[in-house]
Amino acid sequence: TRVVAWFDNDPAAADALRLWDRSGLPASIRVFQYPPLGLAADYPTLGPPPGDTRVANADVNGLAGSIELYLGRDVLTNDDGGLRPVHWHTYIQSMRRYQGEISNKNAVQDAYRAKVRDADADRSRLAQQDWSGVSTILDMVLHAFD
Repeated sequence: TRVVAWFDNDPAAADALRLWDRSGLPASIRVFQYPPLGLAADYPTLGPPPGDTRVANADVNGLAGSIELYLGRDVLTNDDGGLRPVHWHTYIQSMRRYQGEISNKNAVQDAYRAKVRDADADRSRLAQQDWSGVSTILDMVLHAFD
């Protein structure tokens, strides 16, 4: 049985993987972090410090790459048309980096569920939806053992 294990593309996951000796894993197991994402290379962010409400764009690849970031621009977009910003939360001392997370993750997850329902109800909607991040992850899974 082949197994592919995925970790977020953020400092906490990178730190965990750094400390984990994977040399003893069988050849049937592959361990990855989510890949860098073009959308994340210039993404709106908030903070730090806590309470800072200024928005500044930054490359959040490797810093805030939870699954929500890969669900598509369409589900990451606020009602005002802008992207939901990454909010910097935790400083991972061992990695010397802040870790961020998408603001209002629940809304992103709800929007993704609605997007999947829409696509399932009418396959023609797929062409208007952004599946690029999900496709990137699926491509890596499909080629994990190449």
